[in-house]
Amino acid sequence: MKLHVLAFITMLALAIPVLGAGPAGADPADWDIQNGHFFTQTAGDGMGGYSITNDNGVRFWETFVQLGGAQGVGYPVSRRFKWNGFVVQVMQRAVFQWNPATGEVQFVNVFDLMEQAGNDAWLEAVRQVPRPKQWNDVALPWTGVVQNRLAVMDSFPAIKRAYFGAVGDPVQMNGLPTSDVVDTGESLVLRTQRAVIQQWKADVPW
Repeated sequence: MKLHVLAFITMLALAIPVLGAGPAGADPADWDIQNGHFFTQTAGDGMGGYSITNDNGVRFWETFVQLGGAQGVGYPVSRRFKWNGFVVQVMQRAVFQWNPATGEVQFVNVFDLMEQAGNDAWLEAVRQVPRPKQWNDVALPWTGVVQNRLAVMDSFPAIKRAYFGAVGDPVQMNGLPTSDVVDTGESLVLRTQRAVIQQWKADVPW
């Protein structure tokens, strides 16, 4: 059977479609602006859009480019906003969070936040996302924690390839695994701090 591997990250697990550019000769779907770039691909109504910039020293556009642009982190699906004291912006595959102390972009642990909000039962029932497991790695050094978590993919090469196929640092992009690889019947699924990777056992429309 043909297998598909799907990696996704969402706010409230809502899928946002990726829209391609128009036909040759049409107006471009995105364009350069001062200190950044403007995108219309995820505007929904086809009339608006979202900019990614380096304004005010918050280098979201620089980081977006370094991570492979839309191919790496998806298109923007929000404008900048303040959340928990940080400047953040949501992309299709990651949520950028500016850390002024380090002068770097960090990624929000979206699925950890959904666990804290009590959404695990909904994720499991509606999105086939496994619940996080209890890990016995509290006493381990950080390198041991990473090794222990990544080992859950050793028997699942397709999922492992998808995880390590992320642009840049795969741990930065995906976060650490928070579940085992779980067989849901239709797919094999791994939950991480920032993404879910699904390996489907048969062809599916998406």
